[in-house]
Amino acid sequence: MDYQVVIVTGSWRGTLPAIWITVEGNLCSTPVIKLPPNTPLFKFDHKNLGLLSSLRIGHVEKEK
Repeated sequence: MDYQVVIVTGSWRGTLPAIWITVEGNLCSTPVIKLPPNTPLFKFDHKNLGLLSSLRIGHVEKEK
């Protein structure tokens, strides 16, 4: 199945950091999916997750 995620950052303006997501449903969940930098719209294909129950979003901190 095709899935689509849109990342909206609110009033913050700048480049998006390296973001990762996991999506969970009542049938299964995805592994960690790393989104390409500066990609507010991301599409991916995965087997049927069932009814979606959660979306976990994280980012990789920049090294100082």
